[in-house]
Amino acid sequence: MNIVNFDKIKELAEGKKMSLERLANTAGFGKSTMYNYVNGTYQIKINELFAISKILDVNIGELLTVPAKTDEMHAEEPFKKYGDTCIECIKKQGVIDHLKDTLREKDAKISELELLCKEFKRK
Repeated sequence: MNIVNFDKIKELAEGKKMSLERLANTAGFGKSTMYNYVNGTYQIKINELFAISKILDVNIGELLTVPAKTDEMHAEEPFKKYGDTCIECIKKQGVIDHLKDTLREKDAKISELELLCKEFKRK
């Protein structure tokens, strides 16, 4: 079971006259990646899910689903990381993880620019 409701994503995309392929391309990844997400082969990345929510003009929470019973959850799913944590906590943690990654990337870019500036000043 996937916490991302791809049926809802398909429905919203169809409402905007978009194929899943076009939605994937607009969100910045390929058709095969989208179908791997839909089939449960891979878990979608939070930044890609966020991009899809923006394209479909919905809150990211509208694209998620929660099993009716805890025993419907499988160990290999994202719930394993969070135990019996509520879906709101999972969404918040996903956003936090994404923001941490973004900050690390920006810090790396800043360090790179600082080095370039030092090299330029030496010349």
